[in-house]
Order: sequence, then C-alpha cells, then structure tokens
Amino acid sequence: MRVFAAARASGFALLLAGSALVLACGGGASEGGSASGGAKAPEGKGAEGPVAVALSEWAMKPASPSVKAGNVVFKVTNNGTTPHELVVVKTDVAQDKLEKNSSGLVDETKYKPLGRTKQLDGAKSEDLAVDVTPGKYVLLCNIAGHYDLGMHTAFTVN
Repeated sequence: MRVFAAARASGFALLLAGSALVLACGGGASEGGSASGGAKAPEGKGAEGPVAVALSEWAMKPASPSVKAGNVVFKVTNNGTTPHELVVVKTDVAQDKLEKNSSGLVDETKYKPLGRTKQLDGAKSEDLAVDVTPGKYVLLCNIAGHYDLGMHTAFTVN
C-alpha cells in the first residue's frame, strides 16, 4: 500500500511540475493595460526588458534612466495614496521646464504624449507599451498640480 501511495504522490508531483513548466513558457499570460487601451502589452523588443516605474507623492522613479530603442513596456505602480498617471513625451526641453497651458497642465499640444496610463489609484498597476526611438524623453504625471510638485523625470532612449 505504501508503494502505491508513494507512486501516486510522485505522479502528482510530476503533473504539478509539468503544469508549472507550461505556465512559465507562456501558457499563463495575463491581461494588462497598454497604450492601445487594455490589450495585452507586448514584450519590449529592442529594450532590455520591462522598465518598472514607481509613482508616489510627489515622485516618479523609473528603475532605469535609459533603454535601447524599440517597443518598451513600462510596468507602472502607484505606491502612493493619491491617483497618479504616467505620460511619456519625447522632447529636448528639460524635464522641469515644460510649458503649461492655462489650466496649469503640461501643454499636450506642444508635447504630444506617445502613451499614457489611466489614472491609477493607490496600490494599482498598469503596463504601458510605447514604441520609442533614440532621443530625450520626459516621464510625467499630468494630473493638475502633480507636475509642479515634482512628478517628472528625464528618460533617455539610445
């Protein structure tokens, strides 16, 4: 009886290991938000991999200040309690010198967003896939007052 129980336990362990292998090889993809409005975010081609970006009151911290050109996936997490967003703009203007409109927001007619997340409540995350070419970028939060409070950072694509 013990031999049968051991064989059954071994078979179950193999089944679990095989299931884990299938999931690790792509069988368990999850849906995430993207610039295209909620479709699965593609892997970053040309980049070193996803770039984690932590948002909080009043800071924006990417895990890396630069990436290689291509399709980059930003893994954005709001670690704060106030809603925040991530907006990606390409510009040679210094991160803290972007022009604002009459509402006090960064003027998106002058700095066209290449992508943005939805407004993320505290402890929420979203993946944002953006095609980037070599140059200078600014990552920012364009919710009223947040840019002025320091929610922006320079970002470079090589």
